[in-house]
Amino acid sequence: MAAVVEAELEAMLNAVLTMGVMPSSVTVICHSVQQRVAAALSEASKKRRSVAAMAVSARHIHR
Repeated sequence: MAAVVEAELEAMLNAVLTMGVMPSSVTVICHSVQQRVAAALSEASKKRRSVAAMAVSARHIHR
C-alpha cells in the first residue's frame, strides 16, 4: 500500500510542477494523500495486532 501511495503522490507532485496547478488544488491533493497514508497506517496497525494475537494463541497452544 505504501508503494501505491508513494507512486500516487509522485504523480500528483509531477502534475503540480508541470501544469501549474493552483495552490488550493495542492492543498486538496495534500489532504487526499494524508488521508490515504493514515488509512494505510491504520490497516498496517490492525494487521500487526492480528499477527501478535495469533502469536500469543500459538504460544498458548504449544504449552
